[in-house]
Amino acid sequence: MLVIDAKLMAGGIAALAAGLALSAYLAAAMPVGTPGMEEDEALRLVLEQRENRDFGTLAALMSGVGLLLILVSLGARRGRRGAGAARKKKQAPAA
Repeated sequence: MLVIDAKLMAGGIAALAAGLALSAYLAAAMPVGTPGMEEDEALRLVLEQRENRDFGTLAALMSGVGLLLILVSLGARRGRRGAGAARKKKQAPAA
């Protein structure tokens, strides 16, 4: 029987969805240069592309953490009641 921790699963799904949505948005919004750009425009373009790439890395990390939470939630087991309690041994009858 598979034990699922619902809170971890919900958090993992939310983080995974947010990371994937952010990655898709950043991929579509990549700054593009035009021919004949001046030097300062080209420098600004390079900085914007670097910023976009860095945000893409953060989005990928968020997706990875979400996936990790989902996997952990599938294997999470809650402790049984009394699992840590000391058990008494039955004494052997005296012969």
